[in-house]
Amino acid sequence: MFSVDREVRVLLVDDQLLVGEMVGLLLEKQIEQGWHLHHIQNPLEAFESARDFKPTVMLVDLEMPELNGLQLLESIRAEPSMVNLPVIILSGYEDSETKAQAFERGASDYLVKLPDSVELVARLRHHTTGFIATRQRDQAERRSKRLAMELRKRNAQLVDLNKIFQQANEALKDEIVVRDARLKSIGSVGIEMSEIQDLDVMMQHILSEARHLVGAEAGAILTRDEDDLVVRYAQNDAHENAGRNAADLAGGFRVSISAGSISGKVTMTGQKINVRDVYSIPPDSGYTFMASYDERTGYRTKSLFTYPLSTASGEVLGVIQLANPFNKEGERKGGFDSGDEKLIENFASMASVALERALLTDSMIMRMVAIAETHDPEETGAHVNRVAGYSRVMFEAWAQRRGMDRSEMERRRDRLSNAARLHDVGKIGISDSILKKPGKLDLPEYAAMQMHTVIGARFFKGYQTEYDEIAREVALHHHEHWDGTGYPGETPVDELFHSPPETPIRSGLVGDEIPIEARIVGLADVYDALSSKRSYKDAWPESKVLQEIADLSGKQFDPELVEIFLDRSDRMRVIRETYKSDSA
Repeated sequence: MFSVDREVRVLLVDDQLLVGEMVGLLLEKQIEQGWHLHHIQNPLEAFESARDFKPTVMLVDLEMPELNGLQLLESIRAEPSMVNLPVIILSGYEDSETKAQAFERGASDYLVKLPDSVELVARLRHHTTGFIATRQRDQAERRSKRLAMELRKRNAQLVDLNKIFQQANEALKDEIVVRDARLKSIGSVGIEMSEIQDLDVMMQHILSEARHLVGAEAGAILTRDEDDLVVRYAQNDAHENAGRNAADLAGGFRVSISAGSISGKVTMTGQKINVRDVYSIPPDSGYTFMASYDERTGYRTKSLFTYPLSTASGEVLGVIQLANPFNKEGERKGGFDSGDEKLIENFASMASVALERALLTDSMIMRMVAIAETHDPEETGAHVNRVAGYSRVMFEAWAQRRGMDRSEMERRRDRLSNAARLHDVGKIGISDSILKKPGKLDLPEYAAMQMHTVIGARFFKGYQTEYDEIAREVALHHHEHWDGTGYPGETPVDELFHSPPETPIRSGLVGDEIPIEARIVGLADVYDALSSKRSYKDAWPESKVLQEIADLSGKQFDPELVEIFLDRSDRMRVIRETYKSDSA
């Protein structure tokens, strides 16, 4: 667990040896607990000492020969690597004019030397905590930029691959019309996939388009999870026509990665397997069909084509399985033919690059979540993935009620899914003493906690994409209440950031003033919090959680979203089971 007392590094610049000894005595107990103190008497050595010692806070004497404290302070603030370093001026003067001059030149604090030990320790700890939080935020932003550059490279690779495929497509124009039409469609699919950022949306898109290409009635994508393959995405026209959801029935089904199963062998060898009748596989084939899948879903698989989804280096990310093909007249075929295999092979090469790119985006987001988790143990990968899943289901239903164009719905759902996982990223900037406090927060602490919405919104400040705008709105407004009792309301973000209120905000946006994406994530976040075990409570029974959400309709939550949520509680339960916490 992070402890600021192991991070405090104090650089004292004072020409008097006695002052250094006195400061050492005042900090004696803290030094025994891990604080570090370094005293230099020559202010001209301050920069070299700072580079070697790497302080988290500096104590600078006002009156020194050769270079006084104010002159040294100006030099420090002119150095880019030290612009955020807290600098506390030590002075024998308490007049307001001297203090004003110090703060005008960038002082972080001003102390009349020497204060008592309690005050000195408190101020040094406070400034160190702020400095470390700023440094971690800057490091996270730099990592994010590096990952974004890598993402752009992956996108360029996908565009190049799409061009190559389009050239190959031109060379096949003389083949039968049906095959040619299918091949042409892959080029547009590649372009669509290059625009999708969210991993879950990407996988559903891959599965849907692969089924469409070869007329498969059903399909699934299984991804690696240590020594298992897990059904993360499933589609089945037979189930959908009967009013059943394939993802609900098959989600979370596990298959051991071994040569004994079809999907396991494909994963281990990286080679496709095409079976015309899974219930008549020869004993000497070296693999069998897992009939338990059909038993669980109530579906009868006959023909099955399994193909690996691999990176350029040959690493198998998972497999795509397609079942029971139909021809264009709607008649069931005896199996997947060589033309189907070739189509899926070409499609999968493009899909794998797109999938790898989506995984990179996913990795970037989950790194930011992991950083937040170091401050807030409840902000886990499982938690944010569940919130994103619940949000996708609600947004789809909300969009369908409004007759939203499917491509528009999928685009906005994609961006919402990623934004939902970063809804609490602003907790990076909140003190550990508040986030990890075991008891109830007092009013000033709660007011400080509210600022995580503002800090999170600032992560997306100045960017121009639709994703950044949605991520900003979700981070800023996911604690708004339908009846206006939430926060932070309509006060400008920069104003709140630079002048945070000392008492909690009790008046926020009302009703439809709250962006729909923020309303959705707010409901999803509360549902997951109530349904999950936390350090301060046990998980609530599902019936109690659903009743609580119903009771808060029109108060904390949008009534229409509550109706949508309760109608789809079975889908929410599947998502919760799919992304279980490690501690669950």
